[in-house]
Amino acid sequence: MFFLKLAAVIGIVAFMGSCGKENVQALCPIMGAEIDRSLFTDYESRRVYVCCMGCIEAFHQHPDRFIKFLEEDKKYELEKAKDDGLSNALREYCKRHKGHGHR
Repeated sequence: MFFLKLAAVIGIVAFMGSCGKENVQALCPIMGAEIDRSLFTDYESRRVYVCCMGCIEAFHQHPDRFIKFLEEDKKYELEKAKDDGLSNALREYCKRHKGHGHR
């Protein structure tokens, strides 16, 4: 019985934590695929998640178009940007490719 009550409390807390966030970004603005929450870029104080590394570069070629798509067409409430805008995956990618002619 204890575990049933505990499960009910956890479910209620999880539900309450998601209230008001039903429009959280779920799809990549470039490919339309499910996002990978470890891959993101920050643009004008908003965090944009993507599905793969290539989409980060594609996003920055036309960021305003993709922001408009996410916020106006999809009605997503984008997260507020944190820190410096580099995901851990992107940071590691940059470390590995240093010295290969990239600037």
